Amino acid sequence: MDAIILEKNAALSKITALSDDKDKISNLNQMNDKKIIDLEVKLANSEEMIGDLEGHKAEALLSVETLRSENEMSQAKITELSNSISAKTENMNELMLQSQQK
Repeated sequence: MDAIILEKNAALSKITALSDDKDKISNLNQMNDKKIIDLEVKLANSEEMIGDLEGHKAEALLSVETLRSENEMSQAKITELSNSISAKTENMNELMLQSQQK
């Protein structure tokens, strides 16, 4: 009879230990679930930041292209004005030569 009581107590101890282990595992699962949610939030925030940065990059590239285009137009205008000044200077020099010859 004592052997049966000892076996019953041993079985109850194992059941209690298994129940404690189950509770520990359940707590660990809950903590892991919270960590997963936190990581998913961080991932979503990171993806949003990446999207924002890509948008800023696209804006910057567009600005660079706009500035390059404006620079090319300015260079063309400078060349045009330079040529006009050269032509007018040449014309003025010719007129001065003509007036000196008279």
